[in-house]
Amino acid sequence: MNEEPVLGIDFGTTYSSMAWFNPRTGRAEVLRNAEGEEKTPSVVYYGDKEVVVGKVAEYYVEDLQACKRVLRAVKRDLAKPLVYTVGTRQVSPVEVAAEILRKLKRDAEEGHFGRPVRRVVLTHPAVFDEVEKERLRDAAQLAGFAEVVLLEEPVAAALAYVAAGLGAVEQGILVYDLGGGTFDLTLVVRDDSPADFRVALPPRGLRIGGEDFDRVVYEAFDQFVRQTHGVSLGEDGLDLALLKRCREYKENL
Repeated sequence: MNEEPVLGIDFGTTYSSMAWFNPRTGRAEVLRNAEGEEKTPSVVYYGDKEVVVGKVAEYYVEDLQACKRVLRAVKRDLAKPLVYTVGTRQVSPVEVAAEILRKLKRDAEEGHFGRPVRRVVLTHPAVFDEVEKERLRDAAQLAGFAEVVLLEEPVAAALAYVAAGLGAVEQGILVYDLGGGTFDLTLVVRDDSPADFRVALPPRGLRIGGEDFDRVVYEAFDQFVRQTHGVSLGEDGLDLALLKRCREYKENL
């Protein structure tokens, strides 16, 4: 590990993960976070004196008062001119994303590399426009990364597929990418060398994903309660605790 390490991050709408390429084994390896898990919830809790990211932040969703300080799924808002008011703080989607990336960076440094990590390869949906990609780069730099390389998620998937030896690829791969916030369909073809791929056609994508499925389940519960009891769930806003359970119902199914 003499060469400066490069961290790979899949910054997701619902979960984020990280990995690195191990030169000794010649393979990419998933890195665990400080909680010992491979996936970190893309959730941030803003307290009066602290900012908590990940699984611990999700615990606050169950508290009726604390849940108002929880922000989630900010990846979908990166290009929007939004400012979230959380307690006495005002934060942008880019700043929230930076908190998530900062935690992953810190966990990788302290739990794996034992030294600072300045370089990152950050994946993004193929449907991201230039503004969204620039905001993602801003978040990474705000998190402390000095060198940021962006890579389309379907290209990353194609590279991983070939590197893992899962099947022979002659010319191209059709990649279906269903994430928390987007659903991309992209044709990826070989470039000049067998190990290089590029997006061959403009991506066909929808701004819809797992988070939207969760909302449909939530709205079905809400409609049932309205019809049977004449009240709405979360009259003061979205009931994040129930929304979390709806996601669990979906995942269990």
